[in-house]
Amino acid sequence: MAVSINGNTGVVTGLAQLPDSAMSAGSIIQVVSTVLTSAASFNVGNGATDNITGLSASITPSSSSNKILIMYSISYDISNISAKGGFRIKRGSTVIGNGDSAGNRYLVNCGYSSNNNEDQALMSCSNNFVDSPSTTSATTYQMCMHGGGTTQDIFINRARSDGNESDDPRAASSLILMEVSV
Repeated sequence: MAVSINGNTGVVTGLAQLPDSAMSAGSIIQVVSTVLTSAASFNVGNGATDNITGLSASITPSSSSNKILIMYSISYDISNISAKGGFRIKRGSTVIGNGDSAGNRYLVNCGYSSNNNEDQALMSCSNNFVDSPSTTSATTYQMCMHGGGTTQDIFINRARSDGNESDDPRAASSLILMEVSV
């Protein structure tokens, strides 16, 4: 069948869907994303890892050799000006994408700290990671917070001062998963 484009509607006919196996290395096979627009607060203990409720997504790779490109951006604030910690990625129940172990240091994918007592300001932590899940089963990725040093309140998509005033911000956080052919 010949390929044609309708000049009035732009509809293309005569093409069959290209199978995933025919995609060249580095092609994006599928994209899954989630956006968290609601605000939330969490109390995270020293050394504890807690899920960010609503910031997870599942993807089913079409080939076990394909990679998953994980991209995220998290808007946050912290209650304690001396608090520190970071964000982690979990594949299922396994934490992935952290730095190398080094003594007693805590391991995260993207570190955070306080915003120097600016109670009406948000910070953002964004990063990427390429995972090799080696499966064709549905795989869930979950964003988490990890407390380092002290117990702390972490605010997602809002500042620690949230008094319904015109200078109190609200934001969104996102998680994007892309299957990349190998």
